[in-house]
Amino acid sequence: MVPPGLVVPPNFAPTLSFKGLEHLRLPPQFRDPKSDWFISYLFAIDLTEPTQLNATRIGDQLLIYFRVLAAGQADQDEKMIQTDTFSIVTAKTPAKSGNQYWYTLCGQEPFANATALKQNIRVKVIPGKNEHGVVFISGSHQRLESAVWKERLRIRLAFEAATVPAKPTRSGKEARDPLRPISK
Repeated sequence: MVPPGLVVPPNFAPTLSFKGLEHLRLPPQFRDPKSDWFISYLFAIDLTEPTQLNATRIGDQLLIYFRVLAAGQADQDEKMIQTDTFSIVTAKTPAKSGNQYWYTLCGQEPFANATALKQNIRVKVIPGKNEHGVVFISGSHQRLESAVWKERLRIRLAFEAATVPAKPTRSGKEARDPLRPISK
């Protein structure tokens, strides 16, 4: 039995170097360009192998992920997306942010109308949730003071504070969904 989540690297992005399970949460308004929650997401990569993590490496992996995701969505929806123009810049993080990395992703959104999009991305590496840690990623085009980001922070803090119970699988190994304690 496969634990809940998508295997990382996913089939659409085999060049990603992260290995683990991705647990994705999207709001119902994810594809609605008129919503504050448009292209807003959070996901956790439950790492299954030791991984070197730093601002540059995480940024490089995010850029690969979003370029390939956009290209695949564009092909599916027959949209013109210029993924070679996508860029990611490491933003300044606050002092004492420990294991947090902030980025700005610029490109085109592939889910509605292929318009230009500037996305804020916040990453927190959380050790201790499993043997190799969890990479917790939140993204939105909204300002960091918005209700969207306040909710994203609330969810991440709840995740960090939660004890994630293991679920037995048929193989006898324990599997878990790291976002389960915060799902509604």
